[in-house]
Amino acid sequence: LLLGLFLFLFYRSIPTPPKLNSHIDISGRRSSTNGYTEFVEEYINKNHEDFRENILYVRNNFLEEKAYQIKRIENSHILKFRKKFYLEKIRTMYDLNNVVFAVFSFYRQQTRYRQVNYVKHSYKVNNKVFILEYDYGSIVKTYKKLKAIDFETTTNKYSSNCQRKLMTKELREYIMRRDNYTCRRCGKYMPDRVGLQIDHIIPVSKGGKTVASNLQVLCSKCNAKKSNHY
Repeated sequence: LLLGLFLFLFYRSIPTPPKLNSHIDISGRRSSTNGYTEFVEEYINKNHEDFRENILYVRNNFLEEKAYQIKRIENSHILKFRKKFYLEKIRTMYDLNNVVFAVFSFYRQQTRYRQVNYVKHSYKVNNKVFILEYDYGSIVKTYKKLKAIDFETTTNKYSSNCQRKLMTKELREYIMRRDNYTCRRCGKYMPDRVGLQIDHIIPVSKGGKTVASNLQVLCSKCNAKKSNHY
């Protein structure tokens, strides 16, 4: 009984390893088990600089806490065989590749109403719908895959065989604004968008991807001359 009480108090004295916590708003978006992974990659792409710093910060805190806990046990006045047992438990609890390192919480905003003086007022609440967890190795692997494609899209979209379907209205608008509604070949300015077309610099038929760095504005004449060539 005393041993059980001691073990209980010992484990309570060990703090939970630090984690990287991120919250993602998916209001108005469809979701599935695979879709949550897509949301995580989109989140990393959008915040990749800060996300990298956060990974390093949490990792350093994790290792510092592990070193502190090991030192605390090594300097404690307990029997040698128990000390060995406790050290092994701490190393297991603080194993970067076997514990949860990054937690992504997904939520949707819901509109609710309340009456004040017989007048209905609306307000928003965040409803958590899913949680996705990664160990250190998995989140670093995901980050490196996205870095390899310059954080321009998700890995699933990058490897898709239907690149033309990935041309969204938002992406078209972004490319037009970026290129100032001007043909990149002849320099024709098309603010009214008449004759303005979005072209894949490396054609889809030759492995080109639907990402911003591979898209440009061309007028209809220049696009017809270019055809499926570089």
